[in-house]
Amino acid sequence: MLRNKVGIGVAMASVAILALSGCTTDGAEPSNTPSSDIALAGVAFNATDPFWITLMCGATQAAKEAGVALTWSAGNTAEVDEQQTNFDAALLKSPDAVILGASTPDQFSTQVEGIMAEGTPVIVVNGPIDPATGQKTIVSSQDNAEFIDFVIKDIGTSGTLGILGGIPGDIPALVNRWQPLVDQLATAAPGIKVLETQYDDFDRTKATTIAAAMITGNPDLKAIYASTGPEGEGAAAAVEEAGMIGKVKVYAYDATPSEVEALRNGTITALLAQPAGLIGAEGVNSALKYLADNADGGPVAAQAGADDTLPLAVLTRDNVDDPEKAGYIYAASCNA
Repeated sequence: MLRNKVGIGVAMASVAILALSGCTTDGAEPSNTPSSDIALAGVAFNATDPFWITLMCGATQAAKEAGVALTWSAGNTAEVDEQQTNFDAALLKSPDAVILGASTPDQFSTQVEGIMAEGTPVIVVNGPIDPATGQKTIVSSQDNAEFIDFVIKDIGTSGTLGILGGIPGDIPALVNRWQPLVDQLATAAPGIKVLETQYDDFDRTKATTIAAAMITGNPDLKAIYASTGPEGEGAAAAVEEAGMIGKVKVYAYDATPSEVEALRNGTITALLAQPAGLIGAEGVNSALKYLADNADGGPVAAQAGADDTLPLAVLTRDNVDDPEKAGYIYAASCNA
């Protein structure tokens, strides 16, 4: 199809800076009226999770800065049926491009391949799909070596460690968050007993219940390692409710408002945060660049190279308020 549309490249260079500045705006509100007729569709899950709030906010800000429309179809769970419904609803809008955040890697590959063949580019954000049939994949780095090294040095040489692993299954993006720690502890601190990984479906309430059971069932529990923000919140809540702050440490991914508060008050020892807003912004940037470079339309080729990866940041009580870490702190809401 032809893409004789205007304003597609406006302000793309400024979007990365905007996304890293957080997901609130000061002063005049941006216009809700697109300056071009480009229409993007976004699909996400766990829409009440601050990570996804921040990612979607970064994308929405980027779209508004570029003068294009972006409409999100996002569910509040990670259920595959809900995601499928939202994906199908997004396609009914006949978007020029799709920004896709999938909870499982194998759900959408075939469908993405089909719509790409029909001329609609799909930019995958946060978690890769397998096979990688999208036009581009933008993710945070999987290199958590600095964080794992911090945990190993901090946790000591004895006691028990509990792990919250998100959702079960062979999902590399999740397994890679905790399995390297287990593997390295076996050599670096063989005296640490690692409990069987527990799963809570990214549900804060479930995570709190599971973490509480870890605390009561293991008197020598030294720490809980949480693979996502909702789990970090749940683990911190359980530790606080049990009166075990300072006795049971929490190490967690992400930097939700609740996690950051727990980091500041000492309930959480360290966080590994993703540049959520920038991931969303780069998703929009990539879609707009593709559309600008391929104005005549036609089938879209799947990505040929590696994923685009963005760096992580280890946050501690000492550095969480440093200005350069601001782009790693998630928002509770978005006023873009």
